[in-house]
Amino acid sequence: MSTSREITIPYAFQPRGYQLPALQALDSGKYKRFYLTWHRRAGKDKLSWNFIIKRAVRVVGQHFYLFPTYAQGEKALWQGIDNTGFSFLSHVPPQLVDGKPNESAMQVKLKNGSIIQIIGTNNYDSVRGSNPMTCVFSEYPYQDPGAWAAISPILRLNGGLAIFNGTPNGENHAKDLWDMAQNNPDWWTQKLDINDTKLLTVEDIDKERQEGMSEEMIQQEYYCKWTSAAVGAYYAEQMRAMESSDRIGHVPWDELSPVYTFWDLGMNDMMVIGFFQQRGFTYQLIDSYYSHGKGLDHYAEVIRSRPYMYASHFVPHDAKNRDMNNGMERAKTLDALLREPVITLKRPKSLQDKIEASRWALPKTYIDAEKADYI
Repeated sequence: MSTSREITIPYAFQPRGYQLPALQALDSGKYKRFYLTWHRRAGKDKLSWNFIIKRAVRVVGQHFYLFPTYAQGEKALWQGIDNTGFSFLSHVPPQLVDGKPNESAMQVKLKNGSIIQIIGTNNYDSVRGSNPMTCVFSEYPYQDPGAWAAISPILRLNGGLAIFNGTPNGENHAKDLWDMAQNNPDWWTQKLDINDTKLLTVEDIDKERQEGMSEEMIQQEYYCKWTSAAVGAYYAEQMRAMESSDRIGHVPWDELSPVYTFWDLGMNDMMVIGFFQQRGFTYQLIDSYYSHGKGLDHYAEVIRSRPYMYASHFVPHDAKNRDMNNGMERAKTLDALLREPVITLKRPKSLQDKIEASRWALPKTYIDAEKADYI
């Protein structure tokens, strides 16, 4: 006699028509890697969350849903409610849940032994030593790419599955991954803009323009344009002012003044170093260097090869993450490689704080058009 029984979920997930190809690909078993570039509000997380639940029922193990930050995961999924008033957690069939969900760890344990957990990649060291069978990287263009570098070998060894979803945010690490996936037969990819989903009309988009949304942001958020970089959307006015006032051009190096470096510490994306001098109340960007896939010792050698007199080196908050090669914090590794102090900056409280800080600095900044071409 069969002991199976049908599970009825109130207000269960009903996929929209344009979501069916992705669900069919996920269910096919043909692919282990997926990238969904969908416009804002197209239901990326609704679909991915329901799939990871189904996957946890079918495959016993750990299943991680990763957001750029822990707080974002808590707001979007753990406490998230859709526009019908139905919570994301309610999609997990209560008949399958073992005990109460763990609020502090944002973790749901199923009776078959599977665990579904929401994690922030701003602290991806927490996944080391784990063995996830499924990982969903939500809003991947805003995530620390080091998380994928840490998790990828685990999924490769255990045959696990990875889903990346998000809306473009300029030509960053996510664009590199998207470009690679386009020509890789092991990946299933899909880009959906509002012309594909029909969720918004031309009139809706015109209203967004009338209410102040920039064209760059419209192209990015609703038409999935990778080339509509965030810098254009957020700093367009400041950049136009820099060009009109001839603050982008030849910026000479003052040999008697100290040089400061500012680092964007990439792991499997681009590493960028800017070389600044301060003159009075202005900032002079005199040089830059960028590369890909090199160790920190390479970048330290670049610093030493320049003829500058350095004062200090500023690295972002994620420099506290550990280096994949030696297990040390990247900031400490750089501190050992460089002669001058290495200063780790605090994480901005919000994206808006970061944008406003840049808007404050740009009117005081001069950029060398030739040597600092990448910045």
